[in-house]
Formats: sequence, structure tokens, C-alpha cells
Amino acid sequence: MEVKYENQPADIQYIVRTRSTWALAEMFLTAPLMVLLAAAPACGMLLLSRYFVAGVLVIAGVIFSAGWLFWKVRQAIRSSKVIPGVIRLRITPAFLDVEHAEYRSRLSWLAIESVHHVDDALVILQPMGRGYIVRDSFFKSAEAAQQFFAAASQYHASTKAVDPTVSDRSSLPAWTGDSSRHSISYQNTIAQWTWALKTIGAANKTIFTYLYPILLCVGSNGILAYMTIGDFRQADGGRVPLDSTFELFLLMLLLLISIASSFATLMLLRELANRVRIPDIWLLPKTVDIYPQGLVSGTSVGTSAIRWPVLGAAYRQKELLCVDDQQGRPTVIVPASAFPDETAAEAFLADMTAWNDAAIEASASIDDTLIVAESVDDQNPYRSPQT
Repeated sequence: MEVKYENQPADIQYIVRTRSTWALAEMFLTAPLMVLLAAAPACGMLLLSRYFVAGVLVIAGVIFSAGWLFWKVRQAIRSSKVIPGVIRLRITPAFLDVEHAEYRSRLSWLAIESVHHVDDALVILQPMGRGYIVRDSFFKSAEAAQQFFAAASQYHASTKAVDPTVSDRSSLPAWTGDSSRHSISYQNTIAQWTWALKTIGAANKTIFTYLYPILLCVGSNGILAYMTIGDFRQADGGRVPLDSTFELFLLMLLLLISIASSFATLMLLRELANRVRIPDIWLLPKTVDIYPQGLVSGTSVGTSAIRWPVLGAAYRQKELLCVDDQQGRPTVIVPASAFPDETAAEAFLADMTAWNDAAIEASASIDDTLIVAESVDDQNPYRSPQT
């Protein structure tokens, strides 16, 4: 069974509707709450001290920052960048094929997290929010849409093993036959993917890396408490004299360190929580081939080929060589340790960034259409002009 459709920026709303109330609260509130919690100790101490006015001003700034983050998250959840063009989605009992002018992938149903029908759309989700959304209007009829959903649900529920055809490279685009390429095989760790889910510092952390911001947080908040609400008076009850300019500078410095170290501590705690959420399929052995035209990544549960112009930046982040997707999230993470030596890693990185930059520059005009891809249906709500 197959269907042809086009993405629209607002289609991400269908993914949102598959989430539980708890998951939605986490999506919307995690970032704003982390800002509020990071600033709470310092703000509380200022309010309990003679620096009450400063505390009020800081709280106002923190609330504004949290509100701004909430608005940014809301905007990101309301719509997302899409690659314009017709997509052909074909499903079989063993896998689903996705074909677009810019990319091609074949995934085992084991790589699919869930299959939903929400309102008037089919939603096939991969782990961590990626997936495929097909509105019912792209099917010939409401019955056809329901049959497709029923088949996808059955295939997903019944798949117990990977079919060898999932890794069949004969289904990939012609450009993947180019002799100019680099190939590397590796296996990601949980730490590398938790880093990709937004945290601070390097992917591979030591115990000291976790302890440092905690100690800084405790120390800065302790000194701030001593300056604001602590008992630092002389025996005769007079206040220890401090130069007002120096005192103000020290207070502001401690305030910044306190908030920053508290936020870093919360980020690291969130990272530890994210470690248990990394899907097993992200940790499977993987092979990545890069070409002047794009890259191919493959595991035992799926193979994808995508051209550089519809990917994000290619770069090195310390010990990791990364390629982002259009949302700015790492989609390929190659550890430098997978190469025989640093020279090989740098050669891979040099060609990867050069090919990525050249292709994106040559197709710069595509950026102007990434967020306006829409299709207009005729009078039949179940028949698109593309079908």
C-alpha cells in the first residue's frame, strides 16, 4: 500500500495530539521551569535582605525570560520547517519506504515507536518525536485512509524481527554510487545521544564534571546568603564596613554565578534523567557514508540517504563529528575515536563540511521555501491534486 502526500508546517500539531498530558506539560514547561528554579535561591535571598528592590528587579527579569522561553517552545511546537515536495510513503509487512526528491529511507517497523490516527491524519512516529504525518485528504477516500492506518497498525504490532531487505542498498538513489566517498562504522553511546538532546559540556563526562557546577552552586549561594541575610555584624551591632561599589560588584557577580551554576546543575540532572530515555535502536552499530551529494546512514533496522541541501550544518564538537537536521538537532553523531587516527578523522570532517557547505550554498534558494510548503485540495476532501 502507498500514498503520496506533502508536509505542511502546521502538521506538527498532529504529533502534539498523540502526546499525554504529562508529556505535553514536559514539552512546554521544562525550559521555563528550569530558569525559574535556577534563579529561585538567589531571588529568595535578595527579597529577605536589604536588597529587596534588587530582588524584585531580578525576579521580573527571570519571569520575562521564562515567559519568552515558553513562547519560543510554543512557537516551535505549533509549526516546524518542512522540505517542500511530494513524498511517497509505501508500507509492507516488513518495512516502510519513504521517497522524496531529496531523500530516501527504508525502515523496519522495529524502528517505529507507534502508529496513530489523530483527528484527520495518520501519524507514524519514530522515537523522540520524529515521524511521518499524512492527512486523510491525500487518500482517495475516508475508507482508504482507515485501511492504510489499519494495515500500518497491524504491521507495526506483528513485526518481531528485521527483514534483510531493510538494509538493501539497491533501493537508494543513484548518487550513492559515486566513487568519491568516505565510509565509517561505529556505535554511539548513551552519553553521546543525551548530549544531542541539549545539555552542557562534553558528551563524555567525568564525575568531576558533574560535581563542579554543584560545588560552584553551593559555594556561590552560600556566600550570597552570607552577604544578604547572614549574620555578619560586629560585636557592637554595627555592620562590617564594605566599600559600596565593591559590595555591589561582588553582589552582582555572585548573583550571576549563583543563577548560572544552578541552571548548569539542573541541566546535568536533566541529562541524567534523559539517559534512561535513549531508544535502543539509537545504540545499534551504524555505518555512515558521505558523498559530495549527501550522506547515507544505515543500521540493522533502517537505511536512509539524504542530500546535503536539506540537512543542517556539519561540524565538530570536541570528540564528536556531527550533522544536524533542519531543526538544528544532531541527526548523525560520529565519535572521533571510531577512526584509526586523528588524521583520518580530520580528513573525514574536512570533506564532510566542504561538501555540506558547497551543496547548501548552491541550493540556498531552498531556504526561502522550507516553511511555506502547502498544498491546496480540490472540492473532494479526500482527493489531493497530487494523487
